[in-house]
Amino acid sequence: MLETRTLEQVDGATLRWLSDEIDLFLESLEPQARRLRLLADLGQLPSVSNRLMVELAIYTAAAYRALLNAGLSRASARSAVADIGWDVYALLFRLNSLPFHLVTQDPGKRLRGTR
Repeated sequence: MLETRTLEQVDGATLRWLSDEIDLFLESLEPQARRLRLLADLGQLPSVSNRLMVELAIYTAAAYRALLNAGLSRASARSAVADIGWDVYALLFRLNSLPFHLVTQDPGKRLRGTR
C-alpha cells in the first residue's frame, strides 16, 4: 500500500516511497511497538481476544509514530495508517469468516457468525 500512494512530508513536499524507504519504516516500527507493548502489560489482559486487540492498537500507534519520525505530515501519516489498518482488519475478517463461508451461502448468517 505504501508503494502506491503519494505521501506528504512535513515541509509540504510530496513523494512516493521506494522499497528502501518502506524497509526503513518497517525497521523503525518494531522498536516503537516494543516500547508501547511494555506500557500495555498484555499479560494482565483476561483473554487472547483482548490481547490481540491491544496488540493491533500497539502496531497502529507504532506505525503512526514511525511515519511521523520518517518526516511525514500528520495528515499523511494518519491517512497511511488508516489504509494499512483497513487492509489488516479486512484480512483478519476474511480469516475469521472463512468457516462460515464453508458452512452457508446466506450472507446474513455469515455476517452474524463473525460477530
